[in-house]
Amino acid sequence: MRLLAHELGHALGLGHVDNPDALMYRINQSESLHPAPEDLAALNALCGGKE
Repeated sequence: MRLLAHELGHALGLGHVDNPDALMYRINQSESLHPAPEDLAALNALCGGKE
C-alpha cells in the first residue's frame, strides 16, 4: 500500500524528499502509511494550498 501511495505521489507530480519516514522518500523503508510533513508540504505547494 505504501508503494502505491508513493507512485501516486509521482503521478500527481511530487518528487522525492529527504525524510526517510516520508511517503515520497526515494527508498521504501518505513512502515508508516501516514504522510510526513514533507509530503504534505510538497502536495500543498503543488496544489497552491496555504502553508
